[in-house]
Amino acid sequence: MSSVTNDDENILLSKAEALLVLVKASDNRCQGGTYLLRVLSNYAAVGSDASSRKIKKINTRISHKAEVLSKALDFHGFAQNTINEHPEPLEVVWQWIVENKTSLTSADIVERVNMHPMVIITRDENQQLDASGFRSSGDPIERFMAAGIEVLTRSIEAA
Repeated sequence: MSSVTNDDENILLSKAEALLVLVKASDNRCQGGTYLLRVLSNYAAVGSDASSRKIKKINTRISHKAEVLSKALDFHGFAQNTINEHPEPLEVVWQWIVENKTSLTSADIVERVNMHPMVIITRDENQQLDASGFRSSGDPIERFMAAGIEVLTRSIEAA
């Protein structure tokens, strides 16, 4: 996870606790639960809750093809032709929480989300994930291998 302060950690734990409360009340995924998962995912990727465009600017995890695209296009073109992909789909994380809701802690949820931070991929790679049968399911490594997605770590220059 990116540099997270003690205050941020407390915020993350409280959001994970709220998510756990939602799941204990109903196994059905709701917009509030999805939003909480997305915020946790944003922190795992870039150390803060950020917009999709900001994540594309500062996330260091990127596919090889997206990295090539970032050098060929201006940022606007790059942002339009890429997505922020959760290697472990949020639906998989949700189901894991549902299945383990009686034994999980908020720290367990934060740890799980931190295991597979978002990766910037191209729209074509996203379509390949779908074509491979991994739209919102599967193991993170298996999903990316099936779609031929190679993940790199890029350096981000100060703006």
